[in-house]
Amino acid sequence: MKNRGSRFIPYAVLECSAIVSTSNGFGGKDGVPFTDSRHTCVEGIRGFNWHDGECHIIPAQHGSYRQDSREFRNLTFLVSLDLGSNNFNGNLPQEMTLLRQLKFLDLSFNSFSGKVPSWFGFLHQLQVLNLGNNSFTGSIPSSFSNISTFETLNLNFNSIEGQIPKVIGNIRVLKLRGNNLIESIPLSLSNASRIEFIAFTGNSLSGSLPNGLCNGLPILKGLYLSDNKFHGRMPASLSNCSQLQLLSLSVNEFDGPIHSEIGRLSNLQKLAVGTYHFTGIIPQEIGNLANLTELWMEGNQITGSVPISIFNISSLQLLSLWKNNLSGFLPREIGNLTKMQHVEISGNKLIGEIPKEISNLIELEVLNLGFNSFSGSLDTEIFNISRLRIIEFSLNNLSGSLPPNMCSILPNIEQLFLGNLTNLVGTIPHSISNCSKLIKLELSGNKLTGLIPNSLGYLTHLQFLNLGENNFTSDSSLSFLTSLTNCRNLTDLYLPFNPLNGMLPDSTGNLSISLRNFYAGNCKIKGRIPNEVGNLSSLLDLDLPGNYLVGSIPTSIGNLRSLQQFNLNNNKLTGFIGDHICKLQHLGDIYLDQNQLSGYLPNCLGNITSLSEIHLD
Repeated sequence: MKNRGSRFIPYAVLECSAIVSTSNGFGGKDGVPFTDSRHTCVEGIRGFNWHDGECHIIPAQHGSYRQDSREFRNLTFLVSLDLGSNNFNGNLPQEMTLLRQLKFLDLSFNSFSGKVPSWFGFLHQLQVLNLGNNSFTGSIPSSFSNISTFETLNLNFNSIEGQIPKVIGNIRVLKLRGNNLIESIPLSLSNASRIEFIAFTGNSLSGSLPNGLCNGLPILKGLYLSDNKFHGRMPASLSNCSQLQLLSLSVNEFDGPIHSEIGRLSNLQKLAVGTYHFTGIIPQEIGNLANLTELWMEGNQITGSVPISIFNISSLQLLSLWKNNLSGFLPREIGNLTKMQHVEISGNKLIGEIPKEISNLIELEVLNLGFNSFSGSLDTEIFNISRLRIIEFSLNNLSGSLPPNMCSILPNIEQLFLGNLTNLVGTIPHSISNCSKLIKLELSGNKLTGLIPNSLGYLTHLQFLNLGENNFTSDSSLSFLTSLTNCRNLTDLYLPFNPLNGMLPDSTGNLSISLRNFYAGNCKIKGRIPNEVGNLSSLLDLDLPGNYLVGSIPTSIGNLRSLQQFNLNNNKLTGFIGDHICKLQHLGDIYLDQNQLSGYLPNCLGNITSLSEIHLD
């Protein structure tokens, strides 16, 4: 385990010069303790060992620390230095240039700052340099190209600026993710014939990709260019990177078609071309990618149907095609993808029935087919996949009811979205309590009836519950609200447009302290607003319009210091609007119109700078 407590270089590191290469490990040859006086300085110090006659250092877990960087002159035997995942900070000392035998240097996950030193170019034996996850600034030194042995450079997640160097030497792995690099990829990169891995994700690189980018990269295995500002067409020459296994181009400004030559990348395992302006169809040649495990094409303007050839890729585990303009039917051949874990095809124009063959996908965990035009019945077979964690079918033309044994066949369900279906009828089964892992439940905009079951209170992980716009009822005390007080993680509760015909219980104030949104408008709720509502200190939006609420606005409302919207319009409230409302310093909108309130608006409302609308008519 690496040490995590010092800003200085461990003293154990600075004593390595006293060790000579006569040992094959800590303590001496074959485990016999050192007796030579040259080795006494390291007795009891952990974190170093000898391997193949070379000194390797990892951080000490014990011992003292000193800041004197001049001690680097004693480390002439040092080949490997790993100080990663500590709390070191400040600039790197130039005395590190004395480590002329150094081959491996890991300073990642610290707080080092300043410019990346150009003197790294003097470490002519260096093979691996990992400076990732620090606070380095400035540009990438051109002196790196002087190191003929250099194979791996990791500068991920710093604040590096400027351009990608035109000369990178014999490097094999180049990781520059999460920096501030600008301009285009230099054409010279296409001549880096030894490079195997390029990661430029999360910069501000722009321009089009060089047409010959892959002409001179015969062993490139990973190309990560996502989350930049690249534009233009996808070069057909990408197919010349014949060893490519990982290609990520997502979140850029590319346009035009996804060319059919992509099907020549027979070693490809992950293809990410999402969140672009790609147009045209999905090429049939995608089906030639026999080793593909992940296909990301979401957020484009792709048209046509989902090609059957995709469902011949037996290795596929993730398919993301959401938010395109795909049409037609979802082929039954989807049942061939028995290794599939994640399917997202929402936000398209797909029609027809959801194939029953989906039940063959026994490894499936996420099934998102929402926001399409699927029709037919909500078949029980679709739910019969025990590993499913997320189901999203909202906004389709589906009909049916919730299976009474739903939770026994979906024991791992965490998120269930069945909102705004054409004809979802019936009740919420009391067995809903067996969905013990449920976090989000969306059933709004349907034709569900019956009592809201108190068994919802057994869903102790529940965070989001939307039952709005149905025909649910409750008993006169709205006891289901009392049961929901067991859901201590509940943040969003939506009940509007249901004929609940009851009174808000005092226990409403015992709902989760994390509750942010409480909507129960147009629910025929009677009686007073309980004073205990003021206990909901995290509430952002309290929305109770269109009910039969009477009495005054409780003074405890002033305790809702985070409240941003307050909607009680179209009730039968009486009394004054008290000064307590002025305590709501984040309030943006107040809706109190169509009540029987009297008196004047408190002058102190003028002190609420966030206030934008007051409705009192």
